[in-house]
Amino acid sequence: MKVIISGGHFYKNEGSKDPGITVNGYSEYELCQKIVDEVVKLYPQAIKVPNSFTLREKIDWVNSFAHKDDLLIEVHLNGSTADKSGCESYFSDNAYLANIFSRNVSTSLGVPNLGARHDSTTYVGSLGWLRQTNAQAVLVEICYLTSPEDRLKIIMPSGQQKAAIGIKKAIDEH
Repeated sequence: MKVIISGGHFYKNEGSKDPGITVNGYSEYELCQKIVDEVVKLYPQAIKVPNSFTLREKIDWVNSFAHKDDLLIEVHLNGSTADKSGCESYFSDNAYLANIFSRNVSTSLGVPNLGARHDSTTYVGSLGWLRQTNAQAVLVEICYLTSPEDRLKIIMPSGQQKAAIGIKKAIDEH
């Protein structure tokens, strides 16, 4: 089984970018890349998706070599206008897998476990990373960047390491 990990959003050399949510100067893209890098340190056999790829490019790249028994992980940070805090993981067909990731990351980072959520409950109604890839996939919203408590944890290198440890534990448990 291959483990393939991607940080949400992208920056391209020619200036095109999707930084995700940005709060108080902290961008989702940059923080997710740091978390992914920490996961790769803990799990060196993980294959990191190039961070300049758009979602479509990520899906096409992964589908060019991934098999159904491989594990695809995409790391994001959440945002909300409501007062929300915690980790949640999205799935399209494997709630068990999403629950493993949400529980392990929330425990390791010390944020509430919001559990598994079906991707049909998202604003867009379905998530390409989950629906268009040809392997088992999960999208982990590590915490809410809009929550002052969550943000304080995830902007620190120690918080990024804790999130990565939670992801590594979830990979091992999977």
